[in-house]
Amino acid sequence: MSAIEPAAIAVFVLLFGATAIIGFVSGRWNTGDLKQLHEWGLGGRRFGTVITWFILGGDVYTAYTS
Repeated sequence: MSAIEPAAIAVFVLLFGATAIIGFVSGRWNTGDLKQLHEWGLGGRRFGTVITWFILGGDVYTAYTS
């Protein structure tokens, strides 16, 4: 059994940390009124074209591949 490469661990930690930071920052950025259904379910429709494209692409890829 081989040892885990330090470069692989560093890349994993870096990407995980960046994703966590972006998630926490975006949670507080431009928040909507979550008491309304369209704000809660659709993010207030403020995702934009690029984010929506990635979300739909991931959904289609995971839903229709086996």
